[in-house]
Amino acid sequence: MDLINGIFFEGKLKNNFFTDARDMNIYDDCLKQSILKSRNILANWFWRGEQNQLVKILDDVSLALIKNSILNDETFAAQRKFNLRWSLLEYLDDQEVGVHMSEIRNQLREHINVAKDVEWDFISDEEYSYAVGQAVSYLLHLSKANNKTESYVNPFFNAKNSKVIKQRLLRMYTKYNYQIIHINGGRNAQLLSHVMEYEPKEIKHELIMAGFTAPSLMYEKKTDDEDNE
Repeated sequence: MDLINGIFFEGKLKNNFFTDARDMNIYDDCLKQSILKSRNILANWFWRGEQNQLVKILDDVSLALIKNSILNDETFAAQRKFNLRWSLLEYLDDQEVGVHMSEIRNQLREHINVAKDVEWDFISDEEYSYAVGQAVSYLLHLSKANNKTESYVNPFFNAKNSKVIKQRLLRMYTKYNYQIIHINGGRNAQLLSHVMEYEPKEIKHELIMAGFTAPSLMYEKKTDDEDNE
């Protein structure tokens, strides 16, 4: 209970299990609505051991709260929420999302570090979506503006198709490409060009958010093997 209360609900759930909505001293609408939506189901789980609708409500609410943290420029908080989300889904429903996410990240790492003359493509829509998040994070990092996150990233989190994603990425690239060190076959070129070329069947919004909040693969130190290629 303490982890869920502290990480997902910023310590506000514990004292608001039975508080009338009008009397809740919470000014973040997403946080308030998430507590109202989930508190009865969570209370039944904490004190009675009942798990009816538990997985679904944790799935829905945790993702909404993660998105809210990102839009509020709270990347570290979003990372902690992701870790708790994946741990709970694995514990309660055998969903090995965190393990799968690590595999996707490793696959993308291998792809963007290949030699410039090696052909490759994303192996799944999941890898593509994670790469979109990484690309948005990378391009946004080039901006020096303050309070920039919500207006830039929200359209990607809500995108229904790749056309919207590519239009937005092109707009960001055009705006900030003067700050990019252009290396033929470099990581940024590998990432951005393949995101622009790939046509996914489905956009995986959780993967976009996960890619966005994860440490950037663009700035990882190269291994000895990569240096010798």
